Amino acid sequence: MIRGMVCGVIVMAAVFIGTVVYADLESDQKVVYKTVGNTKLQLHVFKPKDHKAEDRRACIVFFFGGGWEGGTPSQFY
Repeated sequence: MIRGMVCGVIVMAAVFIGTVVYADLESDQKVVYKTVGNTKLQLHVFKPKDHKAEDRRACIVFFFGGGWEGGTPSQFY
């Protein structure tokens, strides 16, 4: 029980610290991949500081599923 509470506090602290540290983070590039009516759907691209075009690295893709009702893609920044 205590171990679970300690883990929960550590996770909450990490989320809070990450939110404060990365609050002003911006994507390196936004690419419009589709337009639906007047709405432009964008891919938010983040690259490592030392990125070169010929690099072959692992990546991660998040699909924001806010249902166009709430939230923003930046909540994943």
